[in-house]
Amino acid sequence: MKIKALLFDLDGTLIDSIPFHKKSFQLIFKKFGKSLPESAIRNYIRWSTEEIYHHLKVKEKLGMNLESFLEMRREVYYSLIKNKKLLIKDRVSLIKKIRRKYKIALVSISSRFTVDY
Repeated sequence: MKIKALLFDLDGTLIDSIPFHKKSFQLIFKKFGKSLPESAIRNYIRWSTEEIYHHLKVKEKLGMNLESFLEMRREVYYSLIKNKKLLIKDRVSLIKKIRRKYKIALVSISSRFTVDY
């Protein structure tokens, strides 16, 4: 079997966004007077926000419905990454080399809006 294309995940593979994702959840909990230790989110950070919402029992702990939480999470995350250079430096040269031989694609569980942002 010949490899024709390679897929690259965005968060944590091409861009160093994971610390900002973690911080966004922690800041939301802090806004409501609750703490969220890094250890509480570490194992779930690569899940979708919806899955994290349910796992962390946000409705019970913060009294927020899913839609409100998603909106707040986006706002907090975008404010944290604004004007930051998130691209992991060595990834650019790697992608340039690989794309000469293979088709490449970006994949993410993030929304299209977040990927574009």
